[in-house]
Amino acid sequence: MNYAPSRNARWRAWTSEIRETLALAYPLAIVNLAQVAIGATDVIMVGWLGPNSLAAATLGANLFYLLYLFGVGLGLATAPMMAQAMGQRQGNVRNVRATVMQGFLLCGAYCIPCWVLLRYAEELLILLGQDHQLAADAQEYMDALQWGLLPSLCFVVSRSFLAAVHRPRPAAAVTVLAVLLNAALDWVLIFGNLGFPELGLVGAGLSSTVSNVVMLVGVLAYCAQSRSVRRYRILSGRVRPDWTRLREMCRIGIPIALSLGVEMTFFLVVTFLMGLMGAAALAAHAIVLQVVQIAYNIPVAVGQAATVRVALAAGRGDLDGVQRAGWSAYLVGAFFMLATAVTLLCAPVRIVEIFLDVSVPENGEAAALAAAFLGLAGLFHVFDGGQVIGSGVLRGLMDTRMPMLFTSVGYWAVGLPFGIVLAFHCGLGGLGLWVGLLAGLVVLAGLMTVRWSQWRKLGLVPGLPAPAGAPSVP
Repeated sequence: MNYAPSRNARWRAWTSEIRETLALAYPLAIVNLAQVAIGATDVIMVGWLGPNSLAAATLGANLFYLLYLFGVGLGLATAPMMAQAMGQRQGNVRNVRATVMQGFLLCGAYCIPCWVLLRYAEELLILLGQDHQLAADAQEYMDALQWGLLPSLCFVVSRSFLAAVHRPRPAAAVTVLAVLLNAALDWVLIFGNLGFPELGLVGAGLSSTVSNVVMLVGVLAYCAQSRSVRRYRILSGRVRPDWTRLREMCRIGIPIALSLGVEMTFFLVVTFLMGLMGAAALAAHAIVLQVVQIAYNIPVAVGQAATVRVALAAGRGDLDGVQRAGWSAYLVGAFFMLATAVTLLCAPVRIVEIFLDVSVPENGEAAALAAAFLGLAGLFHVFDGGQVIGSGVLRGLMDTRMPMLFTSVGYWAVGLPFGIVLAFHCGLGGLGLWVGLLAGLVVLAGLMTVRWSQWRKLGLVPGLPAPAGAPSVP
């Protein structure tokens, strides 16, 4: 007699969880895609200055992005901390506010040594064997760009706060406006339009810095004015260091940052290896990597939403809710990943035509390679999405150290060696490197999913004792 109502209740709980995940994920995806668009706009505009300017800006941007990525890892540590505090019945406002303020403080402390390093970007690039003039031009670009580091990292903390309180759309709106602002400022400052001085690379750096400041100010203004979130008074918290909270942020955030760094350096090495196979292979790799990176923002957003949903359930001690939140994220991600995979598998030539004129004979080899790579990229995307969602759900339980180790194993112990063997010793060339990428991601996604499926046995929810005989959490 009670079976049907119970089943209906479970069905409603699952469908509600999926809706909540989607409601959180789509604005986060817009934020991610918009931030990619800001970088793409800078590349396009600077490219109009000529190849030397584009090369210098690329050198500076890669150095800046490496430091930015590590800071993002620290900023993302605030998301599960705030979401778990939101799930608790008492003290959530105070704890959330304290986490935001300490997140800002940690970002500020991190930026100080970064600014010192970026001030000597020219000398560092010369030490790395780069052309002296390109290094000097990159320094000019960096002198303007580096001041955007702090507002961009504080924006990560702010958007994590808005996600934790289930108000992600203002961050998306502000980021879209920043894309338009950045494009307009690039046009004005790089080329000296509307009576402004022609600043070239310096103008590109200033545009990005101003856009990052506007994003942060816009989000903070919303937080101060909105009735739904202003009660948290996130700018009125404690300015002095809270060492206990900061240590917890570092415990969670440093493994996230290292995971991001491991992934970035892995793809840099693969790009370098692809370059050894010739210009056509490198061009094809660049095209496919750009497509994959754009598609990647969808599962990243689902993973970010899963972090919040899992952490909220864990904070309120709802173990069934933790289970639903994690597997709902996998279901939502699987839908989008499979749709992307089908598109890449069924229309590779159409996608390549967006980047290359396939009617030009000189582009034939690169176009054929790109189409072949895209077939593998479809499968690659399924497992890449699986690993990033797995990382997101585990992050909601503040479990970041083992995912960092999994990332190192998947990319460096499996993907790179296997790809090198196939590419250089089995004669598969660039296709072998992509098979290696796929193999590494299969292992990585499998490790993440297995660990998530064992979260109860491992006792990953704070305050929940592991079952008798279960292994201790590493």
